[in-house]
Amino acid sequence: MNAPAPPIVAPAPAPVEKWTENPNQGNFNPGTKLGSDIFKLKTKGLSDDKRLALDKKDAQIFKRLLEAKSPTFGQVVTHIPILFAPNGTATQHGNLLANYSEISIECLQQRALEQFGMAINEADPILAAWPWPKATLSPATVPADQNKFYNRVNANVVHEWLRKVLDEEAYAELLLKKEDFEFIDVATGDIVFDGIIMLYLALNKYDPSVVVGIECLRVKLETI
Repeated sequence: MNAPAPPIVAPAPAPVEKWTENPNQGNFNPGTKLGSDIFKLKTKGLSDDKRLALDKKDAQIFKRLLEAKSPTFGQVVTHIPILFAPNGTATQHGNLLANYSEISIECLQQRALEQFGMAINEADPILAAWPWPKATLSPATVPADQNKFYNRVNANVVHEWLRKVLDEEAYAELLLKKEDFEFIDVATGDIVFDGIIMLYLALNKYDPSVVVGIECLRVKLETI
């Protein structure tokens, strides 16, 4: 009797090719070797002796560092929904770097709850519970979770960059307001911070646009 023919094994699907003009931009998974390397590159900060205080004197240094780093942060910083149609579709977006004074913390908290917790309607009040419960994602099997996963990664990039740019006292000062940006995984107790709100608080503390205006006024007065 002839031996049965070996089963036909289908070839493995070719990996999906990702098209990007800049390897520092776009989505990535820090759980992979490549993604871990990208995360380290994006969150590279300053040496301990050069880290910044959360003080007006360091505002322009912080602004320059942020402008240089912002292209790698993604749309979570540069394309924030701020106005919405009645059906919930975003009709206007803001850039946190350029328009931080025009964006409310409530708007950012609604975005954070959408990505980390449970989404709420624009007209609903922000949840009073603190820390906010962090929702579990399944990006490997649930396509709808993938975008939230990548937004969480990008928000964490911003948080880690801030932690490596600010000195210990400045970072601790931000954490005094952690009730504005803290989430907890109720199953494990792990704490997660939304880096976008942390950046917003840092920018409002530095207020670099006001510092620039005062400096320009000082120069004008000196030349009179």
